[in-house]
Amino acid sequence: MAEDQGGYDRRSAGGERPAIRRNDFYGPYNSWERTKGWLASIQQQLGARTAASFGYRRHSDLFVLLEGLPAIYQNNHVTTSYEGALRRADELGRNTTLAYGLEESGDSIHSFNFSRLAPANFAATRSVSMRATRARATRI
Repeated sequence: MAEDQGGYDRRSAGGERPAIRRNDFYGPYNSWERTKGWLASIQQQLGARTAASFGYRRHSDLFVLLEGLPAIYQNNHVTTSYEGALRRADELGRNTTLAYGLEESGDSIHSFNFSRLAPANFAATRSVSMRATRARATRI
């Protein structure tokens, strides 16, 4: 995490690549599967009250029903997803905060045995937070 005048920023990334023997997992078959995945994300503070973030993930999966005989049945698919957001919070009074922002996300899957799907979502959000303040005790 790196300090900034306006707060902080955050970056992360990761990946995995296990190859797995699936003997008898999906039935009485000597099957094999390899998955790969990685992700990356970033969050950046933009001043004291605004933050932006973005994340992306990719995953692939190769499945072979009978190891050594991929012509019998195999499936290879790739999924991707992303999400981005821009959020801000403004104080309207001593005990009231208005939070608002924009968000977008999307997913897709491409499979050799199935069609390609790619839905996306967009949202504008807002929220008002009001908190009670304690009355000060007066001493006589």
